[in-house]
Amino acid sequence: MDDFKQPALLVVGEKVCAPSNDETRFTLTDEGALLLYKLQNPTASEKREVKNGVFQAKLAMVDDIIFFIFRFGTGPWCDAPYYSRLEPKTLVVPGPGQGIAMHFMFIDAATGILLQQRLIGLDHDLSVTLLHAANQQPEMSLQEYYGRVNMIYARYTTDDLRRNHLISLTGGDNE
Repeated sequence: MDDFKQPALLVVGEKVCAPSNDETRFTLTDEGALLLYKLQNPTASEKREVKNGVFQAKLAMVDDIIFFIFRFGTGPWCDAPYYSRLEPKTLVVPGPGQGIAMHFMFIDAATGILLQQRLIGLDHDLSVTLLHAANQQPEMSLQEYYGRVNMIYARYTTDDLRRNHLISLTGGDNE
């Protein structure tokens, strides 16, 4: 998350990062998970779906790369590759009935302004599957990681990844 520095206080309507291209990033932190969804000049419909839509998520693993696949409401499916060795974190596998807390931020990529944020509780099965998959990822160089991601994107669409998922979630525990 090189251009995003998490401030002590995140306020909707304030700039939280430099302007950038559209992108989606997922990572695990010491506190749980972080999902950044950056769109340049999002439409009113996109903003409404993110704010009010039911959160859905799936995980896929292709060539040892995890893809966190998600959408809000009837919005488009999006994906973010994840490689646990980029920013190693130690999270305890949640007990029965518990899951990872995920901080979601929707950012206007054209301005870097935080449009919306949500705390989403990932369910137990998705959390356990994610942590297990992350622990199984082999060591690889950054060059190899980016090469694999580029090859996967050349072969598969987000819908292909979604259809070949490991596990899915509709809604979140604490949306």
